[in-house]
Amino acid sequence: MLGDGGSAHREIVDILLAHGADPLLPDADGTTARTHAERRGFPEIAAALLAAGGRTPSP
Repeated sequence: MLGDGGSAHREIVDILLAHGADPLLPDADGTTARTHAERRGFPEIAAALLAAGGRTPSP
């Protein structure tokens, strides 16, 4: 998930978001892509998800 956070993975995130991917869609454990990006140290991906409306949902 999110690979190594490099430019290719950032581009994939941008493409998915541009085509309507839901940045708030959680995985099976209830964790969003933004949370994964933040935990793995990928600030550019986390920022892109936040800009697309990927705020951490309330429990």
